[in-house]
Amino acid sequence: RRGTVTCLVLDVSSWMDTSERLRMSEDAFRIAAQMSGKNIATYDLATRSLTMQGAVEGCLTAPACILNVPDSLLADGMVAPEHMDSMMELYRSLYRDMEAGVPRGGVVLRMRDFDTRRFRWYQADYSLVFDGENRPVYAVVAFGDTTEQHERELEQKVRAERDALTGVLNRATFEGACERLIEHAESDHHHALIMADLDRFKMTNDQYGHVMGDRVIMESVAGMTSAVRDDDLIGRVGGDEFMVCLRGISSRAVVEAIAQRMCVAVREATDADADQHGPVSISLGIATYPDDGATYEELYRNADKAMYRAKRLGGGSYAFFSDDAALSSSARGSGV
Repeated sequence: RRGTVTCLVLDVSSWMDTSERLRMSEDAFRIAAQMSGKNIATYDLATRSLTMQGAVEGCLTAPACILNVPDSLLADGMVAPEHMDSMMELYRSLYRDMEAGVPRGGVVLRMRDFDTRRFRWYQADYSLVFDGENRPVYAVVAFGDTTEQHERELEQKVRAERDALTGVLNRATFEGACERLIEHAESDHHHALIMADLDRFKMTNDQYGHVMGDRVIMESVAGMTSAVRDDDLIGRVGGDEFMVCLRGISSRAVVEAIAQRMCVAVREATDADADQHGPVSISLGIATYPDDGATYEELYRNADKAMYRAKRLGGGSYAFFSDDAALSSSARGSGV
């Protein structure tokens, strides 16, 4: 027995072939990541693990393997907090689609980078890989940093929606927002539309020049903005004409208080430079929804009428269209 030798011979050709294919596959992932400018990962549907396969510098750094995805990433606060509810659902739906066998899909997410801990925008796209029985096994996921593109699109959107001089909404955007607000307003919701016009602005332009006129407009808008609430809308509809939409008002007293603040704020915002452009005041005309109109056009016309009455009263004040209507009704009733 001391002279007995047992020899075991194993054929490892298939193992070597598999190892070589895996190495080539990893190289392919890295090359694909570098060529596409995206980070590439694989998501194992059975283990719910996300493994990074190819990394591009500066694009979503992450651990080599992340377990219990997507729950672990959401629990770690990897989704931007200001978009938490909607982003969480988007992110979950991406992995639900994978598990349901949807061949490919994608979402845009604002997520935190693991290394810098800063939030950036990413386009996440996946394609499923199926086994011989057409069952989904894993997904190839590509993460592309779209922050710069997103910021450019946002800047273009702002330019398209905002007045270039003052930064408030332009006429088309303001009108569209008001129309949607009225369209979706419930029966017990009340809003107020205020037409605002600078007093004697043509005289200011003629006497002090257009550069100073622009300065007066910007200072006046700053005053109006400080006087209204955060969720109210301000739009520039003409040279020195502006519209303000007070959303969800509870009473006439609320509107009056804001109108008074607007008149005072414009005067105070322009007072420091009064020696350069003269005193500035503003006249406001107010129409309320639904009492003074059921459409934006009706409210606009009625607010405009009320504004001219404020002008006739001397400017620097406000007038309600309902008061005009009451006066006209009273005059007809007395035979005037």
